Amino acid sequence: MMRLTSVLVMAAAILTACRPLPENVTADQCPAWRDIDFAALPTNLNDDPQAALFQDVWKNWTNGETGIVWSTSAPISTVRLITSPGGLTTDPSIREIMGRRDQSGWEIFARSAPTGQTLQVQWTGWRRVTPTSQGQSKLDSLLADPCLWVAPHFLDGPVRLVNGRGDARPDGPSTGYDISHGGRHWGGWHYSWSVGPQGRLRSLLLAESFGVPESPEDSIGPDGWFDWSTPYVAEGLTP
Repeated sequence: MMRLTSVLVMAAAILTACRPLPENVTADQCPAWRDIDFAALPTNLNDDPQAALFQDVWKNWTNGETGIVWSTSAPISTVRLITSPGGLTTDPSIREIMGRRDQSGWEIFARSAPTGQTLQVQWTGWRRVTPTSQGQSKLDSLLADPCLWVAPHFLDGPVRLVNGRGDARPDGPSTGYDISHGGRHWGGWHYSWSVGPQGRLRSLLLAESFGVPESPEDSIGPDGWFDWSTPYVAEGLTP
């Protein structure tokens, strides 16, 4: 009888752990975001008051004309992503991906440009991407993740944590997002490889569109990398 009780307790614990989050959640219910100090999120690039506002950089990008001729005229979901390589990579390309979904599935386009250009970016033409069935299912699952919609809109390299410590992604790629699904809309700019649903979305779209291997999921935990009140000399960061 004791063994049966133990099995039932274990089964209940597993079911509780696997239970999906409710549709409406707060950031502190999401492992990717719960340790971030939302009251101290950056508003300017490099957290410099003299630098451009993240919001302006994001708006300028999303308002730009793409010239794509879509077959999907009444999308129920949309994704747009632009990403530049991180500091610890030899990847030479900036990449942009756009997708729309209707009842028949996803329509996706992608383009790229070499890094290191000082004047106007020389993009390739948009090319149509045929996503795998597994990729489409993963994409739908990511858009159904409630934690996607409560993410911080802007994350710079250093990240302040609620406990006074700091985390950092100084080598992370710079990625802009513009996402809509089911009446919801989220846009932002993150410096990270694969933190949270946004990072997994980036990794998935790059794999489907360019064959880039998916990055392992990253996290921002409560321990962070350094005490925010002390400069993190090893990475040259001065909070």
